[in-house]
Amino acid sequence: MGAITEPFGAMLCRLRQRAGLTQEQLAERAKISVKAISALERGERRHPYRPTVRALATALQLSTEERTTLEGAVPRRNQRLPGRALKDLPRARSEVILGGQVWNVPARSPLFTGREDLLEEMRESLRSGGTTVVQALHGMGGIGKTALTIEYAHRYGANYDMVWWIPAEQPALVAHRLAELAHALGAAAITDPVTVAMARLWGMLREQDRWLLIFDNAEDPAALAEYLPGGGGHVVITSRNSDWWELGTPVGVGVFDRGESIALLRCRAPQLTEGEAGQIAHVLGDLPLALTQAAAHLADAPTSVQDYLTMLAERTAELLADEVSATYPVSLTASVQIALDRLAAQCPAALQLLTLAAYLAPEPIPWTLFTLHPAPLPEPLGTVAADPLAFSALIRLIRQYGLAGVEPSTLVMHRLLAAIVRTQPHSSHNLAIRVVRVLRAALPTDNPRHDPSVWPVWRSLLPHVLVATDPRRILTGVEEDVAWLLHHAAEYLWIRTENVLARPLVERAQDLRRSLWGKDHPDTLDSAAVLAAVLWGSGHHEWAHRIGEDTLTRCRQTLGNDHPNTLFSAVLFAGTLWTLGQYELARELSEDTLTRCRQTLGNDHPITLISAVVFAGTLWTLGQHELARELSEDTLTRCRQTLGNEEAVTLHSATVFAGTLWTLGQHELGRELSEDTLTRSCEILGNDHPITLLSAAILASDLGALGQQERVHELSEDTLTRCRQILGNDDFNSLCSVRSVAAVLAIVHARDPARRREE
Repeated sequence: MGAITEPFGAMLCRLRQRAGLTQEQLAERAKISVKAISALERGERRHPYRPTVRALATALQLSTEERTTLEGAVPRRNQRLPGRALKDLPRARSEVILGGQVWNVPARSPLFTGREDLLEEMRESLRSGGTTVVQALHGMGGIGKTALTIEYAHRYGANYDMVWWIPAEQPALVAHRLAELAHALGAAAITDPVTVAMARLWGMLREQDRWLLIFDNAEDPAALAEYLPGGGGHVVITSRNSDWWELGTPVGVGVFDRGESIALLRCRAPQLTEGEAGQIAHVLGDLPLALTQAAAHLADAPTSVQDYLTMLAERTAELLADEVSATYPVSLTASVQIALDRLAAQCPAALQLLTLAAYLAPEPIPWTLFTLHPAPLPEPLGTVAADPLAFSALIRLIRQYGLAGVEPSTLVMHRLLAAIVRTQPHSSHNLAIRVVRVLRAALPTDNPRHDPSVWPVWRSLLPHVLVATDPRRILTGVEEDVAWLLHHAAEYLWIRTENVLARPLVERAQDLRRSLWGKDHPDTLDSAAVLAAVLWGSGHHEWAHRIGEDTLTRCRQTLGNDHPNTLFSAVLFAGTLWTLGQYELARELSEDTLTRCRQTLGNDHPITLISAVVFAGTLWTLGQHELARELSEDTLTRCRQTLGNEEAVTLHSATVFAGTLWTLGQHELGRELSEDTLTRSCEILGNDHPITLLSAAILASDLGALGQQERVHELSEDTLTRCRQILGNDDFNSLCSVRSVAAVLAIVHARDPARRREE
């Protein structure tokens, strides 16, 4: 075989394109991250690991010759660096000599999986040259920092004359570990004091550049600073703490990607299918130590996947308490327990905050949830949260212990760590109750359907509301707060058109409020109105009609005709009437409601805008096209100004306006609007949402009028199929689509006899 001149990255890109694969598709086939493939093709990763190259070759279905060529395009990885060598130095302890090296690194794990990007990043960074290069790998316990470093040492060990592993959890013992290295190198005698041995070691290392020191599980940068030598060698630190900027380059180590998780599980427990391994990986949050423990359990015990997942849900800490391997000598439960005990002794308030976080979702938690609302917090956390300086110190401490991901404005706790924290003796259902009260205090009192300015707050806190109000939790004494959270969360989800998620929440809210105050209480009626809205939005029109009619009657009797809740109920009931084909009743009710909304709430209130959309729709349906066009155009302008272009109400308004343009023969203008609306609806609401389907039907009609028959045929057939499958044959949108398709097919038949015979 001649010399290979094509770079590996260029060759990989060419072969991938020849196979007709995207980077994402190749990543899925090879079980390698998309980021890694992108970096390889761009030439940012020049030395892919041999198993990676083989996996790529298999995924690309290369011939034997092509495999050889691809492997040959990889530059040699282990080129020795220039510099003075340690290999000829006298050594006092021959038992630590390995292949001519001074070496005491633990054995590598045969189960090591993935991490190609990190390993390549470490190698490139450490080879950057200059004075001693320090990299600090940081992350939560069980993330695989130690295993990653062991793999690095073994993989690139041939580039060093000395690699020395130093357990650094106890700073007082680090000097003794370094003195042992001085003895191994012959730089100091056994009888020399530790300080003398270290001084001689530093002098030796300053003159060399082919050495690697690994400080494993260091905690305090200040305590380790005095033990970092000069010279041209390399230093790797593993730590839970991320504050290593002054000493080196911090490198965050995260959880596995899903492909790496599946590979690890199936390597140790080969009986698992890919789907089963993926299910386990999802529940374990792709945490390497937990995956290793799960693989060991499933490989060694006669436990089905479902039984394991059940035990994991019910007995998390107990199941993850077993020690599993030399690579992970401490179980996940034990690792978390050690850190929690130390944190409790150093800062009880920090432990309280983490425990509260354990009752929230494994999503970013804003620090402001605690600092802006300290009153419901337990002491001493409440006092600390109210003091910016004290709270900053608390954040630094949490970052140091690596029990949560700490960002400038948020923290995130891994779901398994949260489950273990909830089993601690200091944890109780009282903390779950406190979390409910904290969220109630943090969320705006304004109704989401009335005030779009509160939507960003709901967007950030919604995952935590859903977890905090889990029906499996004991939340005695805060039923009113739970009902409030459930109701307003359902409202926000309805606004976002996520009706499937909203329905069980508002049903629970209505049940709680009915049991607390009765069925005619304003809050109970409000929940009933939202339930009707959710049912209407999810296609349960008859059900929504029954609940909406009853709710509107009760609201009028209890609250009066002009109360905001009554107006909201009236808008929704008019919408159900329109959807069910009762157009004249819908027109009368929506016209009256719109007038009252404008007088009571103002022209630009969200409920007024919804009312205007419904009224414009009824006018359009009843043939009053010019009035419908004027109202829908004005409403669309107001929606865009008040709510933005991406909200469901705006998209619905745009669809109605486009429909009026179509009926008035303004097809080019209508086509432009429908194209934009359909694109936005597909992205925001989904292909099968009623607004999306109606928009598609109107666009098809405009395209037909403009003579674009091929596109019309495809769009109309697809829309009609979706309407019938999702909404039923009698739905208004289906009828619109039927009319559109009939017109289009008539034109196609007339112009193309061959197509007519096919159909």
